[in-house]
Amino acid sequence: MVRVHKAWQTAVEPSERILQVAAMFGLGVDEQRTMRVVPDSDIPLSGGSLVFVTGPSGSGKSTFLRCLEEQLGPSNILKFNPTPHPSPKPTDSNPWGIPATVSTGGGHLSPSIPLIEQIGDSLPDAVRTLAVVGLADAFVMLRTPSQLSDGQRYRASLAALIQHINLYRQQQRTRDKPIIAIADEFASTLDRLTASTVARNIRRWVSKQPDVCFVCATTHDDLLEPLDPDLLVHLPLGESIDIHQRSPSPLVKPVVSITRSESDTAGSPAAPSPHSTTPPPSYRSELDAWKHNTLHFAAGTYDDYKKLAHHHYRPTRPAPVTSVFTVHEKRPTVVGRYLQRPAENILVGVLVRSLPHLACSLRTIATDGRYRGISNAKQRAALLNKELRTISRVVVDPRYRGLGIAVALVQHALANPETIYTEALAAMGTVNPFFERAGMTRYERPHSPPNARLLAVLDELDIPPWHLASNTRMAEHQNTWTDDQRAWFTNELTRWSHTTTRAHQDTTPLDANDTTSFNHLLRLARDRLLFVPVYYLHRR
Repeated sequence: MVRVHKAWQTAVEPSERILQVAAMFGLGVDEQRTMRVVPDSDIPLSGGSLVFVTGPSGSGKSTFLRCLEEQLGPSNILKFNPTPHPSPKPTDSNPWGIPATVSTGGGHLSPSIPLIEQIGDSLPDAVRTLAVVGLADAFVMLRTPSQLSDGQRYRASLAALIQHINLYRQQQRTRDKPIIAIADEFASTLDRLTASTVARNIRRWVSKQPDVCFVCATTHDDLLEPLDPDLLVHLPLGESIDIHQRSPSPLVKPVVSITRSESDTAGSPAAPSPHSTTPPPSYRSELDAWKHNTLHFAAGTYDDYKKLAHHHYRPTRPAPVTSVFTVHEKRPTVVGRYLQRPAENILVGVLVRSLPHLACSLRTIATDGRYRGISNAKQRAALLNKELRTISRVVVDPRYRGLGIAVALVQHALANPETIYTEALAAMGTVNPFFERAGMTRYERPHSPPNARLLAVLDELDIPPWHLASNTRMAEHQNTWTDDQRAWFTNELTRWSHTTTRAHQDTTPLDANDTTSFNHLLRLARDRLLFVPVYYLHRR
């Protein structure tokens, strides 16, 4: 049990203006008075729990967090402070006045390095971490922090804090106390819809971290329901505190307990704490219950898809559409509240179902060659259109990402099938397998012998395959090659193009000095070797 002593003293050195104010209110400036910020309180902190500190501005939330920091010590605290750093003055080397780093209190983000390069130990880890804060979007991940909005930078910094917690955990493997992560002004700079989504995702993430206690404070009490805290600390204006603790799980035992105490200088005993240990009625709401009670699934139109199409990484039109499913949340909008309109249906996500493409090698494997033996193209197309539909697009409003809405949309589509089979191809299937979570079966696409041979050549030259995505990076590799290595790679690239593409009908060797043709084949190799979507199939 740790006792904390914090109190503000009102005695000050008198000046003319201070004396005028004291006289105006009938105060004696020589009298020393003590104001307790908060009364004595025991604060249990345990791994896997979330503590929510709220109250009006000026009620002592930040002081409360500083009390925890002082008593726990810096070795037990990871602090996240979203307060933006003042931008430096523009210079010749920094004409835009971009800060050198974006501080998270536990790590830093460089403003000039793409976000995906700074988060996570691996690509799947980075995508999972960014999904927690709603930034697992192809366009966002490739941007630098300096290209993000203030709200996106806040969430990127929150992702960096999660990453730093993972690093801290690896360095402190033998610790027997939870890692205390403190976030003041939590989600204060976000619009309330995005803030609610981030809060739900943080709640779910904390529940899976048995060695992390997440303490967040904000004056926005609308986050109480999505945060679903294990401990609610409410600080009203005045010398009081309300504490409500959920009944602890028998599997999770409190590891650290903090006591806050405020006593006056006269030595009189502190007043008893007017707090309650009984949880307030029904302030907990599970995420599934929220989705069931709040989200509404219905049939939609192609116009619904077009409203969210700009959020999808593929700008092309999907294959011929047969049906569309939508999910809405009914809530008042800003304009609706201003015009005193009732709650409106906000489009949260959309799923598009299309006719299938005629050729797909993994479909042949997944269906045991059901459509391969039909030589007549029209008959094969007719049977495919009769028995199979493709989920060609799943798009979720970025403000709602990370809540499992894509999974729910796919499950809704599978529960309302048009045909015997439903298939899907997902570029991000290896890092975000939401089709599998929805109940579809995954099938890997093996590399063809020509592709496997070219990959072996890249490996022999110590070239990561993803470097094919950059002609500049490939040129850097070429500059380190010997003449024999350059000739070997050029011949192998030519061989690969003749066996896998129709770009070259003749067998003329590729001239390595022909930069245009060489880069063209590199782009083809990139598309064939790197863009390998995961195939999914579901049978009714």
